[in-house]
Amino acid sequence: MDLDALRERAHAWADGDPDPVMRAELAALADTADAEVLTELVGSGLTFGTAGLRGRVGPGPNRMNRAVVIRATRGLVDHLLTTDPTAAQRGIVVAFDARHDSERFARDVAAVIAGAGMYVHRFLTHQPTPVGAFAQKALDAAACVVVTASHNPPADNGYKVYVEGAAQIVPPTDVAIAAAIDAVGPAVDVLRLADDALDADPHVHVLGDELLERYLAAIPSARPLPHPDAAATPLRIAYTPLHGVGRGPGAACARAGRARRRPRRTDAVRAGRGLPDGRVPQPRGARSARRSARTRSRGRRGPGARQRPGCGPSRRRRA
Repeated sequence: MDLDALRERAHAWADGDPDPVMRAELAALADTADAEVLTELVGSGLTFGTAGLRGRVGPGPNRMNRAVVIRATRGLVDHLLTTDPTAAQRGIVVAFDARHDSERFARDVAAVIAGAGMYVHRFLTHQPTPVGAFAQKALDAAACVVVTASHNPPADNGYKVYVEGAAQIVPPTDVAIAAAIDAVGPAVDVLRLADDALDADPHVHVLGDELLERYLAAIPSARPLPHPDAAATPLRIAYTPLHGVGRGPGAACARAGRARRRPRRTDAVRAGRGLPDGRVPQPRGARSARRSARTRSRGRRGPGARQRPGCGPSRRRRA
């Protein structure tokens, strides 16, 4: 695509972007940037696949931004309304992690769903990703959208979709949703509720702590039976959420498991803050990692549990 065509495409996308910041940034780049920059931003769009959408936050169809999120949500809604006659009443669960822009994107997701006449069950605070999927099953919702980029670098964000049974989408469903998104017009023309009217709308069901409490209550029944020698060999676990959002649920799980000591607070990155080292998805040289190593080295060695961003206590890996 030549430079003139790229400039035209950039201006067309900017005109259809409801976000004034992104619209102004792309409009300026459309007049000043070279072909390489414009090709990266508007030469193609983010591809919707089995993991949904994921990419760097920025202007244009090849970046994560409000316009992309709005169009993706309208496409998902159209797909569900076409394929599931119960979808409008069952609704969609909307959750988000602690990344920059996640709450704003999640609000747009809910506004588009409710604007289309579907029920939406939305969390007001950031949640571990499994809690969103659990809420979908608990509420028998038609789908769940979690705004998260999992373990990607901090400049990224994403849009994860779960469908029937809180399962991640698989082919050919991803292709069908992608086609529905492609058929959506400019984001500025997509009907959505205004921010100040969102939570008062009868289609919006605000989720509180009760879903997290149900999630935590369901964990004991999923635990395997203890080893016969468990009492003689106490398990020592060093846990850190790093820059995830699972510290609270993780501590609650430990208490539910009758841990003898409450987990100590680590230097996990709080909501809205960046990572200590933006070049890698996990903090390099963080005090939490050193503390974990020291804890495991004292006496009996036990597993170290670390969470990916946006993940709760069910998403763990051995250190």
